[in-house]
Parts: sequence; structure tokens; C-alpha cells
Amino acid sequence: EQVGPTAEVFRRPASPFVAAFVGMKNIFPGRLRDQQLEFAGLSCPLPDRLTGTPGHVALRPEDIVLCRQGEFASRLVTFSGVIERIVPCGLWYELTVRCQETCFAVVLGRKELIEKDFREGESVTLGFDPVDLHLIEEGR
Repeated sequence: EQVGPTAEVFRRPASPFVAAFVGMKNIFPGRLRDQQLEFAGLSCPLPDRLTGTPGHVALRPEDIVLCRQGEFASRLVTFSGVIERIVPCGLWYELTVRCQETCFAVVLGRKELIEKDFREGESVTLGFDPVDLHLIEEGR
């Protein structure tokens, strides 16, 4: 599917299959419309560095941050959501956060989860820097 330097394959997978294989759990069909990137029923400004025609949008779970309402820096794209599930995975926890009709996988370290005291059923704000989005070109 894809050959190249390890860092490139992990950060810029060439297909949804490679993205899933390297741990990008947030992979959604996507499209561009009026300088907005639309995916998973949500939209955000298109980062300047992104070009091409997306078939899919991918976001690594560790590139997502969670906070309670109103705690984010303005440079982040944010969506309101609800924590549906918290699963311990050894040194970290994987959280499933539903934003409208879409679920995002989010990874938090044990210490961060304990400090923030997140609970299943809690309303949160999910945020990410748009530069962390990865477009997978249509037809890949």
C-alpha cells in the first residue's frame, strides 16, 4: 500500500487502509466546500498547507485534546461532545467522544484522565489544531 520513511507513513498515510493500520482511528469521508473542510457532519476552516481533493480526512487520537466548556485556546477547532466510553489501555485511556452523530477516538494518559476527572456521560469540548488534519486524496 505505501512505502517510505516510517515517520512519513505514520503522519501522512496514503490511503484509509494505511491510516487505520498505523493507528489513525479517526478516518472520515471528507470534502471541500467554500474554504471549509467538511467531514463527519462537521466543518472547520481549511488549513493553508492542505491541498488536493479529499476523499477522506484523518486525525490521530493523540492530536485531540479534551476540556470542559470554554477552556480552549482560540487557535483550536472545537466541537461540543459527550464522553460515551472510557477504556483503560495500559499506560493510557481511549475515550470515545460523540460530537453530533460522529464518534472520535481520543487518547489520554492516566495522569491527565485522573487530573481532569473525566467521566462517561460528561459533556466536554473536543479540540484539535487544524494543521494536524491529514487529507487522503480521493480514490486512494
